[in-house]
Amino acid sequence: MTNVGSAELAQGKPALHRQDYAHAMQWFQKAAALGNAEAEYNIGYLYYNGLGVPEDNSEAIRWFQKSAAQGNSQAEWQIGWFYLAGKNGISAKEDHAEAMRWFQKSAAKGNSDAMSYIAAFYHRGDGVPKDYAEEARWYKKGFAHGDSFATDGLGQLYEEGGFGLPKDYAEAIRWYKKAATSPGGMIHSEERLAYLYENGLGTPKIILKQYIGMKS
Repeated sequence: MTNVGSAELAQGKPALHRQDYAHAMQWFQKAAALGNAEAEYNIGYLYYNGLGVPEDNSEAIRWFQKSAAQGNSQAEWQIGWFYLAGKNGISAKEDHAEAMRWFQKSAAKGNSDAMSYIAAFYHRGDGVPKDYAEEARWYKKGFAHGDSFATDGLGQLYEEGGFGLPKDYAEAIRWYKKAATSPGGMIHSEERLAYLYENGLGTPKIILKQYIGMKS
């Protein structure tokens, strides 16, 4: 993928961040006219959320598809989500096989959101056999790319155990701590840590008021 339209894209990003959606759209359209895939995705994002333009799912999908055709991983993930949701004009019903195909394309480029969705498919058995070991493998991939949801998911796997994975509270605590201390934190991980500490599972028992705020 080339850097065509990168200068125009760079003008649109600050406008998007300061919520000046009209100017952001103008610059993204200039960049997209030159073939910039990220700008195409951003235009889809603006249409999908109705930011500076009327909300228009059909137009959003059209731009996501243009971006995905150039290999943009976020657009590929978004299309996978549309197939999973079975709405918004891209699919009349849920299509887990097609969703998985798009998530795998996106994950192959390092998209951690797609990795977490693939892991969830293996957890629920959506279009694939339930496989906790495969779920853990994808969550670990997501963790390696800094995804806090994937890290939290690993904590849940070890807390629950099953499908060949041992129930290991100490290991669950280790992953929950990583998720809780990630940028922004994971409230679910903090709650599970509090529960495990209160009940002395995998760690000496600690009352809740001693745990609150402790994220070391």
